[in-house]
Amino acid sequence: MAERLIEVFSGSDPEKDLEEMLEEKSMIGYWTIKTSETLWQTKILALAENSEKIPDSLEQRFGQNETFSAILFQVEASLPRAKEEERRREGTREKA
Repeated sequence: MAERLIEVFSGSDPEKDLEEMLEEKSMIGYWTIKTSETLWQTKILALAENSEKIPDSLEQRFGQNETFSAILFQVEASLPRAKEEERRREGTREKA
């Protein structure tokens, strides 16, 4: 399953918004660090099919902030594997 890494910089803590997105299952996971007094850096791992929705949601929330920016990366692999992919692979092994 294709994944994307979205790196976000914002001037306020995105925790609440990210928790809501995680509950909606549009993300696999996220990591946030405060890099300075006024800047947060967040990395979001998401399935490629959901990767367009997330920056749109973040832009709605943080777009007015001058420090907001987001970068989208294609992921070659990630560990541990997403649960859905693990189930698919185990199903393939059982059939073999």
